[in-house]
Amino acid sequence: MDPVADLEMMRHRADRRRARRNSLWLHVLFPFFLGTLAVAALVVWAGYSAIGDASSWADTSLTFLLLPLLMLCLLPLALIVALSYGLFRLFGWLPEPLDKLDHVLGQVTKGTRRVTSAAVQPLIQMKAIWAGFSAGVARIGATLRGDRGERHD
Repeated sequence: MDPVADLEMMRHRADRRRARRNSLWLHVLFPFFLGTLAVAALVVWAGYSAIGDASSWADTSLTFLLLPLLMLCLLPLALIVALSYGLFRLFGWLPEPLDKLDHVLGQVTKGTRRVTSAAVQPLIQMKAIWAGFSAGVARIGATLRGDRGERHD
């Protein structure tokens, strides 16, 4: 291989490693340490505020334990609020396209009925002709047998 290309590839790898380290520090470690510092400051503040009984400390520690969970619950809540807002905006925008779609579907329905009627009409006419022919032959046969159309039920 080319030594210059190898050097460039090594430099590119070093740049990617440096970028990953910076990203790790900026996106993971810095927020973690900042949150830990904030919780520690709240604990120190609660300790110096002259709260002395065990019940108050239990309530404070429960609050500190539930705080991350409450923060995590805010994400789905924000997502639901955003989706609701988007849905209301969509309902405001949808009537015009739905009216166009309804018009197109109405045209398709009319065309389908017209084509279906045209396709079925010859069959209906053939059945009607056959039924008329059968009735005529039956009537001629009844006349030849001497039946006058009297029914004996």
